[in-house]
Order: sequence, then C-alpha cells, then structure tokens
Amino acid sequence: MSADLTPFVELVRKAKRRLLFGALVPLVFAALAFLLPSPTETVGYVVLYSLVGFCVLLAGLLAWEGLRSPDSHPALVALRSPGEVTWLFLEQSRDAHTQKTGKPTLRVGLRNGSRLPLELIPGREAEMVERARAAAPRATYGWTPDLELAYLTEPASLLRS
Repeated sequence: MSADLTPFVELVRKAKRRLLFGALVPLVFAALAFLLPSPTETVGYVVLYSLVGFCVLLAGLLAWEGLRSPDSHPALVALRSPGEVTWLFLEQSRDAHTQKTGKPTLRVGLRNGSRLPLELIPGREAEMVERARAAAPRATYGWTPDLELAYLTEPASLLRS
C-alpha cells in the first residue's frame, strides 16, 4: 500500500499553473517590442530580434515546465520509491529583516546525497509530514547537527531497518 500524496500533487499542480501564467509575461514583452519604432541600423534590428527571441525562448521554457505532469516532480518520484529516501526534515525559513516566516518546506534527502524541496500547505504541516513519513517509512525524520553530519558523510546511514 502506498501513501496518499494527493496534497503534494495539488501543490505542485498549483506551482505549475503559476509557471504557465508566468510564461505570458515574456510573450507580452516580445509583443511590445514590435510596437517600438523600427530601428534604422542593423545593430538595432539585431538587438530587437535578439530580445524577442530571448522572450519567446523563456516563455517556451516556462510553458514546457508548466505543462509537465505534477507526478514527474523529483521529490514526488522519490517518495514513490521509498528506498531512495533516507532523510526527511521540516524547514521553516524566516526573513531576517521582517521576521516573517516563509512557507514551510519538507526537505527530502536521497540516497545519492541530494536534497529535494517539497512545499507544504501552511497549517497542515503535521498532516503532510505524516503522509511523507508513511511514504518513506525507513527514512529518518528530523534535523540535528549530528544527522546533518551523518547525511553528508554517508546518506544511506540514515535508513532505519
């Protein structure tokens, strides 16, 4: 039986929708570039069409990522193959100037030594962490300096039996 990762998938889906809307911004800039007065020199044409090309390329990349399936998110793929996940810990960022807390993030430590972020829904952190822990039952949960050192030395050492 696999753990229900539906809240994570929904968050990834929302982030992908934001990327699709974000892809519109460079397209608007590209369209506005054609409203500029026509350049009289060759250099002007090169700059104008380079700018338009860059905007279209950026929009394409954002749209490509936004259209990919939420199930292909690397952290979700890792949680679906629990032998890969060795460490899970909750991270809450805080802005040093305003003292506002940022979005809670679950860090997913993998057997290969990489860490993947997975955004959590504020107020539902405990439920979502439990879902992630159920998906990766052998992974160590929590953060301490000793766990950090053990992970940096040998990520697989954090797998519980």
